[in-house]
Amino acid sequence: MPTLNRIVSGLVFLSVWPSSAETRVSFSTYLGGVQEDWVERIAVDAAGRAYIVGKTRSADFPAVQPLGPAAPFQRECSVGSGIFPFRFPCPDATGFFAVMNEQGTALTRSTYFDGIADVALDPAGSVYLAGTLDSRRVPATTGAWQTQAAGERVGFAAKLRTDGSIVWLTYVNATVRAIAVDAAGSAYLTGTVAASDNWVSPAGSYQARLSGASDAFVAKLRPDGTGVVYSTFLGGAQEESGRRIVVDRLGGASVLGTTSSADFPVTQGVLETRPSGAGQGFVTRFAPSGTALGYSTYFSPAEIADLAVDAAGASWLVGRAGTQGYAAKLDAAGQRLIVAWTFGGATTEARAVQVDANGNAYIAGFTSSRTFPATPDAYQRSFRGATLTSFDVYRNVYLTPADDGFLVKTAPDGQVLSASHVGGENIDRVNAIAVAGVDSVIVAGGTRSADWPVTPGVVKREFMRGNCQRAQTGPNGPRDYHVTSWPCDEGFLTRLSLTPTVAGLAVANGASLTAGPVAPGTIISLFGAGLGPERGVSFVLVDGRVPTTTGGTQVLFDGVPGVVLYAQAGQVNAIVPYGVEGKESVRVEVTYGGRRVEAGVRPVVPAAPGLFTLNSTGAGGVAALNEDGSINGPNNPAKRGSIVVLYATGAGQTEPAGVDGLPAAAPYPRSARPIRLWLQRTMVMESVFRFFNGFVPLEILYAGAAPGLVAGVQQINARIPEFAETGPAVPVVMEVNGYGPLGATLAIQ
Repeated sequence: MPTLNRIVSGLVFLSVWPSSAETRVSFSTYLGGVQEDWVERIAVDAAGRAYIVGKTRSADFPAVQPLGPAAPFQRECSVGSGIFPFRFPCPDATGFFAVMNEQGTALTRSTYFDGIADVALDPAGSVYLAGTLDSRRVPATTGAWQTQAAGERVGFAAKLRTDGSIVWLTYVNATVRAIAVDAAGSAYLTGTVAASDNWVSPAGSYQARLSGASDAFVAKLRPDGTGVVYSTFLGGAQEESGRRIVVDRLGGASVLGTTSSADFPVTQGVLETRPSGAGQGFVTRFAPSGTALGYSTYFSPAEIADLAVDAAGASWLVGRAGTQGYAAKLDAAGQRLIVAWTFGGATTEARAVQVDANGNAYIAGFTSSRTFPATPDAYQRSFRGATLTSFDVYRNVYLTPADDGFLVKTAPDGQVLSASHVGGENIDRVNAIAVAGVDSVIVAGGTRSADWPVTPGVVKREFMRGNCQRAQTGPNGPRDYHVTSWPCDEGFLTRLSLTPTVAGLAVANGASLTAGPVAPGTIISLFGAGLGPERGVSFVLVDGRVPTTTGGTQVLFDGVPGVVLYAQAGQVNAIVPYGVEGKESVRVEVTYGGRRVEAGVRPVVPAAPGLFTLNSTGAGGVAALNEDGSINGPNNPAKRGSIVVLYATGAGQTEPAGVDGLPAAAPYPRSARPIRLWLQRTMVMESVFRFFNGFVPLEILYAGAAPGLVAGVQQINARIPEFAETGPAVPVVMEVNGYGPLGATLAIQ
């Protein structure tokens, strides 16, 4: 196959990186115990410390200077009947509060905290918490606004010192869902209040009386927590709920919530003055006095999960519209959308948004879409989520993806500056985000991935892999039941830097150009400045092997030279030594002419697969041969049922073990881990059978070393299914130890 060998060799040496920027991980850690844990909200102070609230079902959640509330009740559930019904653990969920240092290496406070819902910080670094709690276990402090609870479960707000000890705690006889703090240390609350809560708004409030079965409310507390500056109902004749609250630099509180009232209070000239249906959203801004509205509007384009307000008073709103992610910027008067768009493809949801001092917006959430528009500078350009396998009536296997987290950065005008997947081999969901400095954010949530990209020395490196179960009875009585098991969710925090590295290196998979972890035997491309000679130099075999020095350039992995395929001033292509197998991380650096340039510490994973493509961008038509030996392409597609040959890198260790720099010869090493290929297929509804967009497998006839090419290049011979989708660009995915990147296509007729 001399023609294709020349093509693949050329791709190895001449990959083109579209950008010198790279999104990098500063730290990344798990957080939790053996049962389910997930982070819901975070805040970051000026020193970079993270203040975290979430939920846990773990009796062994880490305790550091705990504040006293009890651990979740570890109950047991059962299903079925007879002598041996099936029993399984089903512990209650309770809130937690934790403080993590700026390096992610230690918790300075970690405690159960009942129904905690939100966290905020003031400029002095004090911490404010809000939610619900058990008044029998946690008393209000002396002199607080409300010291008598209306019931056992009651809302609360609290101020803590930077060390996590309580300054004041007040009951709030309502359901409290969110808190914000102004520069003077006044806390602003929102949530839901019902008639049974016995809420009283003082005279002069914007809305002094409850209007429906339940209303939203807004309350501004005094800085010392002893009373309110103002409090007010907010609602119409039906039901309302306040979900998020933000306070601007002038003291105006913006509230996001939902309403089912046709007479919800709105102001003139706003975006929507009439409801478009039941249960839609609203955005309301109060004047700083709290006695009047700045504006109030219904909001129906999407289901909104979070809002943030920039320095000019414009509001960023994020959530989902149907099955797609949604983001919009509402002007400071609430009258028009400056920008609005849907993104991400099927099943994408934005969950959190923050705005930095320059007006850039950071949007985070999760997606199961393989067409999520990741940018070249992304930390993770490809989807790596779980594989969910289903069968049709003919027993064909179909593959659909679960969720990966994502992070999007936009300019003030809505232009997307960066977009990245964040995830591992299983379900990952980003719920929260906080700006942690210039072009730096922390994302947090829950993951079932044992290979979440953790970094060395952090709070928790190991995934607990607890066994969570759910049981359901069937239609044939109590003896008919089934049990579903899955790895329990683990909380996580990951700090990402979205700025280009001037002195450092961008590192990417040499086939997919995906920035991320490295794997043994993977061809990588490094991009920077001064990395090699001005005129590119390709390797020359020395004693039958590819050398570790080419054009005077070396690439070191923990000080060990790797094979160098190509060297030029702006780009070096090398192969990760097989000796990194089993390591958690490796330090990567390039030396040339006495100069040393670091790429930093890179996580090591068992496999980081990528398919070589014809256009050297990591996307588009794959470098593949049809069964007759011709090159696959739109004008030369492969037939259903025929064999194709594809080339890849990043499959990890081989059997027998790979030898660095050695061209493959018989007997050819095979991949130590199964290599699979999947083709996308679009399904339709037929008769009573349910079909969907999914992926179907190719039959693998050979997967191992590519004859005559250097160790690290894999050849895959596969048969195209008779029922494969046809077209000039059918998406094809390589999977080893979890998904490889999306973007490569195969021509099929």
